[in-house]
Amino acid sequence: MEFRILGPLEIIHQGEQIRIRGRHHPKVLAVLLADVGRVVDQSRLVDTLWSDDPPNTAVRQVQNIVAHLRRQLGESAPPVEAVGTGYRLTVPSGRLDAAEFAADVRRAATLREKGDVAESFDLLGTGLARWRGAALAGLTGPVIEAVAQRLDEARLAALEEQIELALELGRHDRFIPILRDVSAEHPYRQRPIGQLMHALHLDGRTAEALEVFGQARRRLADDLGISPTEQLNRLHSAILRDDPGLRPRTAGTVEPQALRITPAQLPAAGSRFVGRSAELIRLDGCAADGRIAVISGPGGVGKSALAFQWGHSHRDDFPDGQLYVNLYGFSQRDPVKTRDVLTGFLRAMGVAESAIPPSESETLALYRSIMADRRMLVLLDNARDVEQVRNLLPGAGDNFVIVTSRHRMAGLSARDDAQLVPLLALNPNESTSLLSRTLGSHRTEREPEAADRLARLCGHLPLALRIAAAHLAGRPSDEIEAFTAQLESDDRLDLLSVDGDPEAAVAATFDSSFQLLSRDAQRLFLSVGLLPEALVCVAQLATATGRTESETEQILRELVNAHLVEVHHSGWYRMHDLIRLYARQKATTEVDATERENLTEGLFSWYERIAERYFDTSAFESVVAGYWEYREHPKVWRLCGVLKVGMNRGVGFSECRGISADGIAIADERNDPLALAHMWELRGTTDWMVSRTFEAVESGRKALRYAEISGQVAVVRMCSGNLGQMLYSDGRYEEAETHVRRSIDLISETDAPSIGANALNRLASIHRCLGRYAEAAAEARASIARYQQIPIPDVVARLTLARVYLDWGRLPQAEQEANTALMAREAMGGSRFEIQLRQVLTEVAYRSGSPEAARRQLYDIERLFGATTGGAVEESNLHWGAVLAALGEHEEALRRAKSVMTYFSGTSRTYAAAAAYCLATVHHAMGDHLAALAAARQARDFYRSVSAPLRWARSLALMASIHEALHRIDEARQCRDEANRLFRSIDVDETAQLNSPV
Repeated sequence: MEFRILGPLEIIHQGEQIRIRGRHHPKVLAVLLADVGRVVDQSRLVDTLWSDDPPNTAVRQVQNIVAHLRRQLGESAPPVEAVGTGYRLTVPSGRLDAAEFAADVRRAATLREKGDVAESFDLLGTGLARWRGAALAGLTGPVIEAVAQRLDEARLAALEEQIELALELGRHDRFIPILRDVSAEHPYRQRPIGQLMHALHLDGRTAEALEVFGQARRRLADDLGISPTEQLNRLHSAILRDDPGLRPRTAGTVEPQALRITPAQLPAAGSRFVGRSAELIRLDGCAADGRIAVISGPGGVGKSALAFQWGHSHRDDFPDGQLYVNLYGFSQRDPVKTRDVLTGFLRAMGVAESAIPPSESETLALYRSIMADRRMLVLLDNARDVEQVRNLLPGAGDNFVIVTSRHRMAGLSARDDAQLVPLLALNPNESTSLLSRTLGSHRTEREPEAADRLARLCGHLPLALRIAAAHLAGRPSDEIEAFTAQLESDDRLDLLSVDGDPEAAVAATFDSSFQLLSRDAQRLFLSVGLLPEALVCVAQLATATGRTESETEQILRELVNAHLVEVHHSGWYRMHDLIRLYARQKATTEVDATERENLTEGLFSWYERIAERYFDTSAFESVVAGYWEYREHPKVWRLCGVLKVGMNRGVGFSECRGISADGIAIADERNDPLALAHMWELRGTTDWMVSRTFEAVESGRKALRYAEISGQVAVVRMCSGNLGQMLYSDGRYEEAETHVRRSIDLISETDAPSIGANALNRLASIHRCLGRYAEAAAEARASIARYQQIPIPDVVARLTLARVYLDWGRLPQAEQEANTALMAREAMGGSRFEIQLRQVLTEVAYRSGSPEAARRQLYDIERLFGATTGGAVEESNLHWGAVLAALGEHEEALRRAKSVMTYFSGTSRTYAAAAAYCLATVHHAMGDHLAALAAARQARDFYRSVSAPLRWARSLALMASIHEALHRIDEARQCRDEANRLFRSIDVDETAQLNSPV
């Protein structure tokens, strides 16, 4: 498969052209081909397709487009690999016209350096013949146009080089029409104008050559206000005197050019440079393509050090030298003026002071003219913005420019085809290596843990690490541990500075970036610093600061561009630890108490909002961090509801247990009944979630007592309903019903529909266990109807309805409801409800006579558990015991049944009874009928005591089967008759229930 971008985009496979379908797909492929072999970040592809106004789904759309491209290209195409946050397309040698053209140009340059002009001329002709028109003709957009401009510029430079060789070889005549066209298309490009003059003079048309010069001089003066370059003026003089040096060589070779004295302005590279291997490789790729490289990152991250390191290791690649300037874009000094930089560069390249034009535009033109015939490295260090850089870029020529900046310089990527090389903090190993090289390995090896902690306190930021190392190097007898402890207890940013050097201070580095932000960005930056953790999302920040999400995202882009926050993933942003510390310290003087309280109130509101919709692990971690940040706040109990939602999604049990214990202690000290009600209720819910029903009920009773003292009706309603749920789980169904009905009576018209839906669902669960299936089904369906009025999935109510049908013996309906709920569960996240739904499907399969199908469901449940242990796993073992017994795997069935019994004894009466029933089933299958009978009686006694007719009847039916195995016919008949009576009382088919695992 061949790819062509030197003209309209074409893909040729086995002689046939493949048409790429889709409005965006050809553009994505074009950019991947233009950067072939290198990773193209998703952000660049987003810019390619949407420029300045990408949709919120831009990244997802790019992922879909790439996937569709792979399918369109087929299996025979080179792979489009996903690498990090980008993609890489690798095309074999000889299969991409642009790569072959670039290789032709490089080989031609090598031949010319060796003096083989004729071969170099022919090879350039081969390369130029690969072109079929303007690069990527027919595709539009700023990024595409920048890529096309770079390719077209390379074509023009190759053509100019071939014409130069033609003039040396005397093959100039056929290029005169071409040069006229080029000069007409690029009227201010002076090299082809000079070549046209030279060719006309060699062709005996000197008068025309002089007229071309006169026209060019007038056009430059009238349109740009500048004069021809010194080089063009010298050519004009040479033509006037018919200089013999203008005549072509008679042979196809010339002597190689003599070595010129070249500028070498790069500052010294540090001897202790570490890491950055991926970024060094990316710079290699940029240099090979002649693309501008923009190294961007926060202050102190090591941008300049990386540029110096790369530049010195590639000095031989730039025979005409290196130019360097510190633009002081983020400094206490004023930024360097463009003309001063250009003047300095020209002096470094040997231009006399008197030859430097007086205006900036003429100076820039002279600079670009001189650079056009050279191969140089230009390092523009510490640039503030795109405009400061753009007028320092060479025009034509084989030069490589590196820009370092604290801004992303996205404009250079869009308009000038620059490659962005973002730089983050070092990784932990690199940080420790930097400390070892600076302090000496003997010190870090003596205190490895202290060295690791020091690296973390420095945020793995090279500047901070070097400053810390400088402090320790000046005190060779001090231990790293002592300095680390000082950083932890004192003002860390103040310690990470060097006396007498304002540039060697972490806080000053951040401050120079902060001062250049807009007013809105400064306020948002301080707000991010005040939030409980470094990871924040757009919705959280918008709610906390009272802005819209679009306004917040726009301001965040400014902070991202300034590298003061980083994009973590879609909609989420992270602030580096030291930058966050700086923001917090800055906020102490710039954010007043009222603004802080407004921020806290807004943050609490956001936490409550995410409780009403799906939120991921990052959001839950944010809520946990919010509690510990605001644990002393009198309204921190508002977070309890959100934390319970997290537990419903299967996360955060240990965190919530710790928070409830801490919150109870603080609220008790303040004698705050409202906070105590919420914290005890959180504690009870945590215990209930892990099947510790004894503790859950006691906590629930305390929560209700404090709620009643507080006098808050809504809190009484919540605590009463939740206590009913806990009592239900402990088998106290009648008391549970009393509390749930009380919670329903306290629901007001202004309460959210979800409150009524939840209460009806609880009532349905209680009536299910009491054998009142028609009532339970009606209540579960009413709960589903209420859930469908709100943007909360009805999974909980459908789970209850499936369980009702399961107990009622209506297995097809139970299976249907469970599968429907499984599809809706994906919108909620977490695995807790999926586990419970699959347990329903397990029992459906088991009772339908398919233990193998039941085993497959249980394997799916174990996959969801992963490495989890505890009550949920043991609930699953209830099903495993019966299923394995039915499959004849008695030893494993017994092990699991005993595990359940051990776990739930003393923590939950209902689960202990279910465990006894499971153990009885396994013992019976193994022929140990006496042990089975004892366990079955334990289950029967509990279910009889709590008036749970179905499971009471199941236990009796199991006892009847065991008595029959023991040849106790009278006892068997008595148990069977009593079981049948119970089954009839609840309108359940006996045969449907005799084969039930739990």
